[in-house]
Amino acid sequence: MTKINTKAVNQVKKNNEANKLFFRTGWDFSGLYKSDTDPKIEKDVSMIEEKFKAFAKKYSNKKYLNSTKTILSALKDWEKLQEEAGLAKPVWYLGRLNDLDSSNQQRKAKTNLLSAKITKAGNEIIFFTLSLSKLDVKLQKQILADKNFAPYKYYLKKLFDEGKHLLSEPEEKIINLKSQITYKMWVDAQKKLLNQQTVKFKGKDLPIAEALAMRHQLGYKERHELHNKVIPILKSISHMAEAEIVAVYTDKKIEDELRGYKTAYQSTVEAYENDLETVENLVKVINANMKTSHRFFKARAKLLGLKKLSTADMYAPAVKSSEKKIDLSEILNKTIESFNKIKPEYGDYVRNYAKNGQIDFLPKKGKRGGAYCASARSIPTCVLMNVTGSVDDICTLSHEMGHAIHSELTKTQPVLYDGCTISVAEVASTFFEQLVIDDLIENAENDQERLRLLDEKMKGDIGTIFRQISYFNYELALHTKIRKDGSASKEEMASMFLDESKRFAGPVLSPAEDDGYAFIYIPHLRYFFYVYSYALGQIISRALVAKYKSDNSFIEKVEEFLKAGQSMSPRDIFLKTGIDIADPKFIQAGLDAVEKDVKKYEEVVNKLKK
Repeated sequence: MTKINTKAVNQVKKNNEANKLFFRTGWDFSGLYKSDTDPKIEKDVSMIEEKFKAFAKKYSNKKYLNSTKTILSALKDWEKLQEEAGLAKPVWYLGRLNDLDSSNQQRKAKTNLLSAKITKAGNEIIFFTLSLSKLDVKLQKQILADKNFAPYKYYLKKLFDEGKHLLSEPEEKIINLKSQITYKMWVDAQKKLLNQQTVKFKGKDLPIAEALAMRHQLGYKERHELHNKVIPILKSISHMAEAEIVAVYTDKKIEDELRGYKTAYQSTVEAYENDLETVENLVKVINANMKTSHRFFKARAKLLGLKKLSTADMYAPAVKSSEKKIDLSEILNKTIESFNKIKPEYGDYVRNYAKNGQIDFLPKKGKRGGAYCASARSIPTCVLMNVTGSVDDICTLSHEMGHAIHSELTKTQPVLYDGCTISVAEVASTFFEQLVIDDLIENAENDQERLRLLDEKMKGDIGTIFRQISYFNYELALHTKIRKDGSASKEEMASMFLDESKRFAGPVLSPAEDDGYAFIYIPHLRYFFYVYSYALGQIISRALVAKYKSDNSFIEKVEEFLKAGQSMSPRDIFLKTGIDIADPKFIQAGLDAVEKDVKKYEEVVNKLKK
């Protein structure tokens, strides 16, 4: 846990007045509920239950399926239900409070109880979309061609496509009921076991998550010492990870077969509204260009003064960061300044979020780590951070505010098209982040800070594109083995992970044999192939950044994408910006641009070493 600098927090208030930038340091949800004991929370849960029950009573007889006229009327009622009660606002609110203080067991228990109530109520209306998805194919085509259904056309098309893989209503309910014990409990048990582990380092017992992150911040001797303490602990709990992965992967195999999915990744790709060809092209082209990743790590080794990289060295600090800490008002001002350059309205978003208490900035005991943006239609979008006083906080804030602006603009869509798929979400965040990082590099105070920022940017590109596809490769290999052989041992899992790490980093990587047990703490492996969306999103955002830099008026096209929500497929959204994400040539062009950046990086490193 980051230690809170009280003096720095007090300085925030002084700088607020000096810079005339008023902001709150934490979330203000007083417009939703007064506290977690507010009686309005229970009333809102009851309201959701009542509205779901009323809808089920009206339509559960399924007479609305008798004609296109009654189907259209039912759809309008469904849309109204989503607008009024589709969001479980009480659970959303309590979830945010839990993220600020994980020690409040009473609140957690209340959250679980209310979640169970709303889930039970939701099961009463599951029939509606399921019945629509199973309409006769001839009637589906008639509806999609009917101009009266135009506002719902893409929504219905997705439902009809999904219907090909849906089972009967009783079968769907059985799968929903068993998912708790066939997936969630296994994953939660492994996560709990991992989080219980501690590492003795410098006389302190570090939580395993903190130790894993700390390795990338230490000097050579200390990071190797810590790494060599972490790996044996991971290996010691690998028996649980073996059982967990075999169980959830086997469960997925059974469900995929029941639903008629031909590959282990098809369900994820279609859920993210991409087509298989797009994703298979992406993976194929990136795998064919892994030499770019190899060149980067070879240059990093040179920058670090090493002939070979161990696993502990891959993301180690290559350039010493400035010891100068920047206060919160400066982090905000620099972010606003960079966003203003893109479009003044974007700077206003950052300023107003800070002013209205929509960003929780400071680390504190019990608060969850990392950063995120949480969005919901009828609730103010909010951002969570844990600022440390470094330039990197500006990058983090710009990334999360990219998500926030995207969320705000998608709210202009009808409720059924509000939000966005994961394969689109990361484009917005990385678009803003890349522009801000480039701005920071250009205006760096000195060559050392410029090189450090460049190194961070390159680590981001290589990690987001090549490493994520490396995880995709590993996960696919695991699924294939378990589906073919019925199981995989922890030793085989570790060996396969090590092989994929070497394929990713190239000949310069010289890992220890047990480093393959790092697979245990990679959460991606439990979320079934979602990692491809990071790689695709990064390549798309780089293309948008390049177009914007050559013509600043292109920002209007970017804003069209930000407003699109889920009103069309990701491919169609980006076709409107002049990009065909399904074209292998587009993917290759994106990787060629990364290759050029790596060459520039090599030149800087070679010049420095001379």
